[in-house]
Amino acid sequence: MQILQKIFENYVAELKSADRGEKTGFAYIKNSLPKTSLVLDNEKFQVITIGGSILKSALVENNSSGKTILHLKKMKLPFFHEKKILLNFIEENIEKDIKTLSINFAYAIKPIFENGRPDGILLYGDKEHTFDGLVGHKIGKTIEDYFQHEHKREIKVSVANDSVCLLLSGLNGHNSRELAAGIVGTGINFAIFSDEKTIVNLESGNFDKFSPSPETLEIDAASKQKGRYLFEKEVAGGYLYKHFNYLIKQKNINYTFLSSTEQLSKLAQENLGEVSTLAKELLVHSAQLAACALAGITKFKEHNMTFVMQGSLFWEGYNYKETVEKTVKELVPEYEIKFVRIENAGILGAIKLLG
Repeated sequence: MQILQKIFENYVAELKSADRGEKTGFAYIKNSLPKTSLVLDNEKFQVITIGGSILKSALVENNSSGKTILHLKKMKLPFFHEKKILLNFIEENIEKDIKTLSINFAYAIKPIFENGRPDGILLYGDKEHTFDGLVGHKIGKTIEDYFQHEHKREIKVSVANDSVCLLLSGLNGHNSRELAAGIVGTGINFAIFSDEKTIVNLESGNFDKFSPSPETLEIDAASKQKGRYLFEKEVAGGYLYKHFNYLIKQKNINYTFLSSTEQLSKLAQENLGEVSTLAKELLVHSAQLAACALAGITKFKEHNMTFVMQGSLFWEGYNYKETVEKTVKELVPEYEIKFVRIENAGILGAIKLLG
């Protein structure tokens, strides 16, 4: 527990330093929100989520009872190898006569705020969605210009990333001062409110004030981003099964290499001696480090907190949530912390992005 206490204290110290504008492992990216609603009374608008393999799209109406979802659909996303594929896809799926579009864009962006609405510059794609021709450009502005040029159609587009939208989804029934968001799945990240109109995306995976395990250092050495995202490589589901594979090799344990952390979680539930014990230990270690981050944010905010959580590791990993709750309680017993799961959080957050 002494090691966890130190990591927790380091997390709090890093947050305070980042909040003062000092350089830390946190990117501490501030996202400005509109001061007034970007949609008119009785206006119909559209929100979409772009990320992973599935698109969600909702037609929404801003009426007297609030913003009401009229219909919601899902579809498989193509691989966005270039800008044109993205633009054509939006063109094919945008509703008729829509003038306002909000996009939850689950890729690395640098947030900007222009003309009273949020947008983002795409920093880079990934191996499946490279977005050639869009990297380095404003996503919303690019879409607006395309519709103006190709169809003489004016559309106002707002853009934010998935952690920002996840946090916004929790505003129904929760005060922004006591609200945070966490993604603990393939990757790990957290977002908090700086004030009512500013959200901070921590990019928590790059936190580095802890001692990485030998298996994390091994994974990092083979990574394209060597020396970066060490916390994510230590904790997140995208890497935990690789820890298992490294360790059974080091211990000369005769067992088949795993190909996912879902397999690791299933192995932890079984009674297969040394390999099941190892799987449990890896999940406990990950959950305890995630708890250090959650407790650190709580201590930094100095409030009872509600975390809107997303990620299969957190919600479905063997004994994972229970281990997080237990460790958080030990680190910050003076605060009450709740974890909530919100259906269609990405869509609801994109709606809230419009004010």
